[in-house]
Amino acid sequence: MNNHFDESKALHDAARACGFDGHTEELHYKKDAETWPDRIAINRRLPVVIKQSYLYFDSLDTTFFYSPEGKPSCAFAGIVFKPSSDYKHLVDMSNRISGMLDAMETARDMQEVDDD
Repeated sequence: MNNHFDESKALHDAARACGFDGHTEELHYKKDAETWPDRIAINRRLPVVIKQSYLYFDSLDTTFFYSPEGKPSCAFAGIVFKPSSDYKHLVDMSNRISGMLDAMETARDMQEVDDD
């Protein structure tokens, strides 16, 4: 695997394939981090292209990004409380994260094939 791929395009394509909006952004400075997951992503490297997703309203903030080695990655932070029923959706959230990571891998690999 090489690391020569357009991360923004790969994240956009993966997000669209999973039914998320395709908006991505590039963080250049630590002060650009808006959420706890963003802070985790920028600790891996700067600049970093990210795709934010708020699964189940305020229950789970997720930030998808590629590691410095080009591996699909996700950082997340969340809170659940009673009487909210959002905690009942944790399995679905896990499945959606897994699907996005798989789609990121596919989108990255498709670009690498196109580059050959």
